[in-house]
Amino acid sequence: MHRRSLLKSLAVVPAAATLPQLHATGAAARTPKESLSGAAIAPEQAAQPIARFFTGDEFAALKKLCGIVMPPYAAYPGALDVAVPEFLDFLVSQSPSDRQDLYREGLAELDFRAREGHQGRVFADLHDDDADAILAPLHEPWTYNGPKQKFAQFLFQAKRDVIEATQNSSEWQAAEARRTGHKEGFEIYWRTIG
Repeated sequence: MHRRSLLKSLAVVPAAATLPQLHATGAAARTPKESLSGAAIAPEQAAQPIARFFTGDEFAALKKLCGIVMPPYAAYPGALDVAVPEFLDFLVSQSPSDRQDLYREGLAELDFRAREGHQGRVFADLHDDDADAILAPLHEPWTYNGPKQKFAQFLFQAKRDVIEATQNSSEWQAAEARRTGHKEGFEIYWRTIG
């Protein structure tokens, strides 16, 4: 027996000795995405994403805004169905400081305007009709240069981000494939990290 063959067999013996134990517990049969019951689960179903960049009030306002800008319709999911607020929390946290400031100031302005006109209630607690009045700048006609007012700039940027994030989710792509009967696009989409 050559030395190389002997060394290979010595390395295999301890690993092979543990195989019956793994098989007895069932650990060898499970894949990383399977639960102890054996049913496959997606990583995003195992844990809920946690807001990390925005404060609780900012995140609540962002969540309300996402639900208004991109609600579910027909067979397509809405922004809240595909965890867009959590995605934007991550995206903005990794963005340049001017974008972070635009979002923080814009979300604060949403709450300020809500408190001012609705007996101190925050934006997240408003009925959609009341919130729509605060979002009036979104009803202005589009211009090439965009809005001059900072709050309107935030609303337009947030609307664009919410729509893009929703339409680039795997759930939206699946709904599009079901509607058309074939796969659309390049199957490039984002997933939440839990």
